[in-house]
Formats: sequence, structure tokens, C-alpha cells
Amino acid sequence: MPRATTHLSTLLALFLCLAMGIVACGSSADSGTTDSASAEQDAALESPLLDSLGIDTAVLSGSSTAAQQAQQLATNEKIQSCMTAEGFEWQPGAESSMMFGGAEMFDGLDPESLEWAERFGFGVSTLAFPQEQVGPGLVGLNLGSVDEEAEDPNADYLAALSESDAAAYNKALYGDDSALSDMEEMTEEEIQSAQEEMMLNPSGCMAEAQNELFGGGLMKAFVEFGPDLQKLNEEIFEDPRIATLEQEVEVCVTDQGLEYVPQKDVFTHFGQKMAPLMGAGGFGGLTAGDAPELTDEEKTLLGEIQTEEVELAVAVHGCTEDDTYNETIESVRIEYEEKFVNDNQARIDAFNADE
Repeated sequence: MPRATTHLSTLLALFLCLAMGIVACGSSADSGTTDSASAEQDAALESPLLDSLGIDTAVLSGSSTAAQQAQQLATNEKIQSCMTAEGFEWQPGAESSMMFGGAEMFDGLDPESLEWAERFGFGVSTLAFPQEQVGPGLVGLNLGSVDEEAEDPNADYLAALSESDAAAYNKALYGDDSALSDMEEMTEEEIQSAQEEMMLNPSGCMAEAQNELFGGGLMKAFVEFGPDLQKLNEEIFEDPRIATLEQEVEVCVTDQGLEYVPQKDVFTHFGQKMAPLMGAGGFGGLTAGDAPELTDEEKTLLGEIQTEEVELAVAVHGCTEDDTYNETIESVRIEYEEKFVNDNQARIDAFNADE
């Protein structure tokens, strides 16, 4: 993702991205930077708003493979303890190793680099599907690091359980999804309501461990503050300091013969273009092998969208290499977040008291 949008869009769109299951939105790859550079990156992810809500921005940013591995180990320990409390044995395997992804999912590229922009653009159409689903010639999310033939360390234990105990084991691990068992009979509104309820009140050791690791109720914060974040995003980009810089970037991009899309609108712009493809199962709900390769017609449309997205992202990257743009966005964002926290302290306190 180009430097211009990396931190601001990640933080302000974070709740929305996670609720939709967009893997790349809150992640960044391990670029092999020094500890000093990583520290600078972590400092740039400062968020008074998310801090006030008890949400761990270090976990969400994932600035290095080592940090992601530590998060995975912590989550595995929580799952194991939870399953033990439920009366079962559980060992982490290939499935659980993919919870936080890792640098390999983004080919080891730094999201602030030109190389990232050249390959992934803004990370919308290029990270919507697994690579094996889009096939060669298009860009997808690399989910190939999990060995699908790897032996499940829990297979023998599970096979030794009775049918009823096996069902209880799976319910303890994955939770109760009975609310969605009759999806074919449900309206879209009923499905959406059931999915929201499952996100707000996760069940099963795996979901509960992930939710606990992220800190104060992430999905509850999304429901409570999501509209405020969208409004805050608009206000930040309307600030004269950023608006002036946006005009300069627009001139720079249009001088290259491209149509400019304001940075606050890139996810919406390319997301809308992707709408006809969403029936093919995109935006994060898949693992390798879960869906068939896209049709020729779908690939053609996706290729056109990816070409447009990458061209614009590369142009924006070149037009924002001056640190002035990124430093201004960061300082303005933090300023507006601090004001929001001050203006809504009672509401935030009430939210935290319910956690």
C-alpha cells in the first residue's frame, strides 16, 4: 500500500476491514528493516482513539513476522488452555498457524515501498482472492504457506472420541454456528443480524482467544464507533492542511494522464468496482482450495480493475515520496483523534465499563 494511505486508512478503516474479513487491511509485511526502522514504524501507528478503546494497535499492525509469530503463540496457548478447561486436548496445527498470516502472504514486501505499490496497488482488488483462485497473470493473496497435506496433530485424538464427544469437541473449539444453519431459509437481513451477533459474542475457544488478544471488544467497538470513524475520516481529509496537499497530489497524478481518486476514497472506489465479483467469494472468507478458479469473464474484469488500481497506486506513491505529505497526515490524524477522545470521553468510559 502506498505511503500516502498506509497508516491513516489502516487505522480509520480498521474496524470495517476486520468486520468484513479483509486480511491485508490491518497487516504489514516484514520488510527486513532494522529494529530502529521497525520502532519508527510502530511509532507511526500511534492511535489515541484505539488506545482509549483498549485495542492493541501493535497486534493489529503486525509490523514483523517475529511479532506475528509471537501473537500466534499467545493465541495458541489461550486456545489450548480453553480446550483443557472444556475437558478436551488440543494441539496447534497448520490451520491455526494461518490466523495472523505473515510476511509470506504479501511476498515479503514492505507496504510502504514502491515494490508493494507495483504489485498490490492499494491492496483492494489484488488481495481480494487467494492466488490459486485468480490463477496466473493476476495478483492474489498468497495462502500457499499452509501444507494442506500436513497431518492434523489432533486427528487421532478426535477419531478416538465418540460421535457425541466429537461434536462437543468441535463446538468447544469452533463455537456454535447454529444461528446460520438454515441460511437458505433466511433473508439477507436475518443473515446479517446473525453474523453480527456471532461477531459481537464470539463462541468457541478459537474465536474467544483471538478476540481476547485484540483487547477491548473489537467488534463491539466497530458497532458503537464505526459511523464515527467514517465521519472522522472525512473530517481529517477536509482539514485545510491535508486538502492542500491532496490538491498537489491530484495535479501530480493527473499530469501523468491518470484519473485521480482522493486517498480517502480509494477503498470505496475500487471496492465498488469489485462488487460484481463478490459472488465469487472474495474479500477474505477463503483459504487455499475453498473455491474454484475464477471464470475467464471474471478474470478479465479483475485484470482491468487491478491494472487501474496498480497504475494509480504507483503514481500516488511517486507523488507522495516527500515525507511532508505523510508526516502531515499523521500529525493531523492524531490531533483529530485526540479531540474526538476528549469530546467523547464519557461515552468511551461507558463503553469500556461494559467490557
